[in-house]
Amino acid sequence: MFPCYRTNIDYFYGYENENVKNWLVRFQNFLIVKGFEPHGCEAARIFPFFLRGVAQTWYYSLPDKVRHNFYDLEKAFIFRFLSYSMNTDFVYASRTGVKTTRYFRAFTRLY
Repeated sequence: MFPCYRTNIDYFYGYENENVKNWLVRFQNFLIVKGFEPHGCEAARIFPFFLRGVAQTWYYSLPDKVRHNFYDLEKAFIFRFLSYSMNTDFVYASRTGVKTTRYFRAFTRLY
C-alpha cells in the first residue's frame, strides 16, 4: 500500500495569519509528488499559480531575474511575507519584556 499524500495546496494570499514557512514546505512537497524538482525552474514557473491577492501583486512586481530563479524567489518571498509574523512577534516580545537582541537571536535560529 502506498502512503496517501495530499496532492493539492491552498493558495497563498499574503495575510498576516498565514505561515510562510509551512506554506513553502507544502508547496515543495506538492512539487515532489507531482514529479517536479522542488528548487528547479519548473518550481519558479508553477509558483505564481498558487498566489492570490497581495501575494500575487507582489510577485508580478518582482524583476524577471528573481521570478525565474526559484532560489532567489524563495528568499524574496520569505523576506517579504515573514516580516508580518516577525513584526507581530516582536511587538509581543517587547511588551513582555524580552530584550531585543535576545529576540532576534532566537528568531534567526528558527529561520
